[in-house]
Amino acid sequence: MRDRQNWFLIGLFLTTVASLLLEVLATRLLSSMTWYHLSFFAVSVAMFGMSAGAVTVYLKGEELSGDKAAGALGTWAVRLALAIPVSHVFLLAVPIPDGVDLRAATGIFVLTLTLGVPFYVAGIVVAIALTRIPGKIGLVYAVDLAGAALGTLLIIPLLESGNASSVALFCG
Repeated sequence: MRDRQNWFLIGLFLTTVASLLLEVLATRLLSSMTWYHLSFFAVSVAMFGMSAGAVTVYLKGEELSGDKAAGALGTWAVRLALAIPVSHVFLLAVPIPDGVDLRAATGIFVLTLTLGVPFYVAGIVVAIALTRIPGKIGLVYAVDLAGAALGTLLIIPLLESGNASSVALFCG
């Protein structure tokens, strides 16, 4: 049982590392690919996606509680690992035209969905971990925060040794 708890904490830690790495990467990527102010857009989409994921866990109630929570946690973690690189490829492929017209609005809408999907899935994983898996909540939350902190710091050496796409694949 203790071994299972350790793997749970390692998984939560890696999930939060990947989530924050992806968020900082998105800000860097959008500020260089498009207008600088879209980097703030990336932070907003990340917060919205994670909040929407947490609300989904709340609304599913019985479906994600008890013994079902551990299975759902594994399923959603695999979905997160797949969503990150797929989202990155789409992010690179979506053209953002200049100006204020229907094409630009459509591009921003598609960009929002593309960027939001991995954060939505990460929100589900973290919400299940924090609210549905029994354990010492102080320890679980500390692991969550430590992973997020490392994710914000790890972006620097990763981008120095690679590029945005390699970092996105590393996150996945």
